[in-house]
Amino acid sequence: MAFCIPDPILGEDIAAMVVPAGEQVTEAELRTYLLDRLVPSNIPRRIYFVDAIPKNSAGKPLRYAGTERYGGSGSQGF
Repeated sequence: MAFCIPDPILGEDIAAMVVPAGEQVTEAELRTYLLDRLVPSNIPRRIYFVDAIPKNSAGKPLRYAGTERYGGSGSQGF
């Protein structure tokens, strides 16, 4: 799930939370995969591997939760 994070130059940039399924994937492998499918400006600047995507009671992803959790410069896990 993609969400916005603050950027000192652009104002906002793209980050993503990823729940790995099955075999392990590295951030480098994921970036290579995305480079074949997205323009470089749409590839998340930061990728966070998490156990679960935060959702509301209706099951919809909470994008603001990613911004709140990772809006700083740290990279802790969910």
